[in-house]
Amino acid sequence: MAKSEVRLIILIIVVSAVALLTLGYFAYKERLRIAAARWHWKNGDSVRVGDYQVPVPRDWLVEPDPPYRAHVVDTRYAPHPDGWPGRNRITIVAFSMAPAQNLDVWMEGTRARLSHLLGSQVEEREWRLGDQRVVCLADHALLHIGRPPTVQDVASVQCTSSSRILSLFYTGQQEDVSVLYSIIPNIKKLQSGSALPKVNQ
Repeated sequence: MAKSEVRLIILIIVVSAVALLTLGYFAYKERLRIAAARWHWKNGDSVRVGDYQVPVPRDWLVEPDPPYRAHVVDTRYAPHPDGWPGRNRITIVAFSMAPAQNLDVWMEGTRARLSHLLGSQVEEREWRLGDQRVVCLADHALLHIGRPPTVQDVASVQCTSSSRILSLFYTGQQEDVSVLYSIIPNIKKLQSGSALPKVNQ
């Protein structure tokens, strides 16, 4: 075999190895976004949680915990410049029975607890969901505990309906709280007791 042929074979092997390594690195780096695309392709753009159909943004991956809980994770995550390691996450819970504590008591207790713990003002938002109210209490300082002191743009939001059946919990970057707020008014209440669909993971 001529030297030129040997060099060509070696070059082909090297180029192929580099291409495979590059493809493997890209697949690993984007594995969650690929998983999110796969989930949406199989399930559409919403997830059933209890008797509620909850919209799921395109770049968010559902980690189902059926039938009454689901975790939705933002796959657009990039490392925070100040070292905050978390991902934006929304946990959706639809209780089978309403807790004993009503909405007003929950609001008063949660607001007082956050204010006492952090000494900061709690942001409040409210929507109508059919015949229900959904109230969110947000504190943009909650995640500062145990985090680098330079991290100033993370938030925790707790939401619940007036029936106390539906609850949503957000932890993540403050600029993405708007994603949660865009989901809530588009949640649909389904007929109680209707058959739960199979969720493809």
